[in-house]
Amino acid sequence: MNEHDTRDGTMTGVDPGRLDDQQLMKELETIHRTRHDTLLYGSNDALRAHNERM
Repeated sequence: MNEHDTRDGTMTGVDPGRLDDQQLMKELETIHRTRHDTLLYGSNDALRAHNERM
């Protein structure tokens, strides 16, 4: 799982198709948690950056 995809020279992460179900659920839980925290407590800049990463 150390292989990362790139788009225009920017690291985009691992293709979800390469993850097994347990790894995928862990990643989705992390995305959900960080998104929720950003919405509740983040600045507009933090939310904008999170939107770009997603």
